[in-house]
Amino acid sequence: VLEGDMLFKVMRTIHEMNSLGVERLELEQLSVEDVEEFIADSLRLEREDVRTLAQAVFTKTLGNPFFTRQALEQLVRRNALYYDKIMFCWSWNLDRLQLEELISDDIVDMVKHKICHLSEELQRAMIVASYIKSSFDVKTLLDLLGAMVIPGGEETTNRQVSSKKDLIAILDEAVEEGLLVRGGKSAEEYSFSHDRIEEAARSLVPEE
Repeated sequence: VLEGDMLFKVMRTIHEMNSLGVERLELEQLSVEDVEEFIADSLRLEREDVRTLAQAVFTKTLGNPFFTRQALEQLVRRNALYYDKIMFCWSWNLDRLQLEELISDDIVDMVKHKICHLSEELQRAMIVASYIKSSFDVKTLLDLLGAMVIPGGEETTNRQVSSKKDLIAILDEAVEEGLLVRGGKSAEEYSFSHDRIEEAARSLVPEE
């Protein structure tokens, strides 16, 4: 997500609100018109220009706000939705059915794919955090990362993350990606922004 993007601004606003201890509210399902408007604002295009894209996203997400954003990001990762540097705008060359085929039916699979594109240190941190609880503090996570055993894996020593400052910098990357939310009882507390993200992180551990 580019810094000038509407999605980035929304993510930053949510982050600031949580830092102030503002209570989060559950968002209602979006209508197809809402999805159309959201995508148009995010991509800075006219609503009629994104109608095909919006209909494809709505069909696969049924207007769930979290799933809607993940679907757009999945299309970007698969290069179906890209920024045209010649025309200076977001673009796609697929019809509605082709777009729908590229959007996963399984939101956990969609989020897993996203997590796998993050740094190895952040992947490790999110996997371990998913075994704590939905909310966790930096100190607890750092202690667990010091010498950890992931089920199905081998004991590892995390040499890259040696201080709370380093870990906070890594976790803040996940905040910018919309995977974690920072803030709660303290500024060093984080939580998964959706229970499906926690589920996706945990599912990255191979079964025994």
